[in-house]
Formats: sequence, structure tokens, C-alpha cells
Amino acid sequence: MNEYTVIYDAEDGVYFARIVGLPGCLLVGESLEEVEAQAQKQIEWTIRNLTADGMPIKAPAELSDPVQQDCWHVMRA
Repeated sequence: MNEYTVIYDAEDGVYFARIVGLPGCLLVGESLEEVEAQAQKQIEWTIRNLTADGMPIKAPAELSDPVQQDCWHVMRA
């Protein structure tokens, strides 16, 4: 099982999430709960499709910027 770091942000009542290590996985929602659920589904979908296509799955990236550490969460897939 892999763990992926998800970075969250909010602006003007809109929530954003980026999954570190999975390019193109940017999510938008009306609540933190919504983007958390989207992130979990996106991680599972991406891994399933990469596996089905025989593509390599990169190891989850580490979050190295301490400034961002107050707005991240780890999800398992």
C-alpha cells in the first residue's frame, strides 16, 4: 500500500487539492470533505488505470517544504 501526500488550500470558499507525485491530479470542490473524497477516488483511479495500461507507478513523493506542512494530509491507496 502506498501513501500519497495531498496538499489542500482554500480561497473565497473554494477548496483545492493537489496530489504530490501524481501529475495532473488537481481537484476543486465546495468543501474540504468534498476534495478529500475526490482525492481518495483520484488516487485509486489513477493507480488502477496505470496498472491496467502496464505503466509504471512512481513512488509517492515526499513533502519537503516545511511551509506547506500545515495544509497536507497523507492518503493510502
